[in-house]
Amino acid sequence: MKFVEALSKEAAIAILLELCEDADVAKRVSAMAQASLSVVDASVVADEVFESLNSIQVEVLWDNSGKPRRFKQYMTTFSWTARRTSKLHNISI
Repeated sequence: MKFVEALSKEAAIAILLELCEDADVAKRVSAMAQASLSVVDASVVADEVFESLNSIQVEVLWDNSGKPRRFKQYMTTFSWTARRTSKLHNISI
C-alpha cells in the first residue's frame, strides 16, 4: 500500500471520486467517511478551547474594545443583584 501513501491529495481524491461512481462503493465510502468524521474527542476540543481562551491578553482586549466601559459600576450593580437574588432564593454566595 506504499503506492497509496505516495499519491498526492489531488490524485487520491480523483481516484476516490472515480471509484465512487459505483453505487455500492459510494455507500461504503460514505459510511466510512461519516464514521471517521463523527468521532470527536471532547478532551481535545476542550484543551484547544482552553488554550485559545487562555492566550487572550485581557489588557490588549480591553484596549482594543472601543470606548471605555463602566465596568466597576456594572460589577457593583451585578454584586448587589446577585446578593439580593441569593437572599430571595436562600442561596449562599
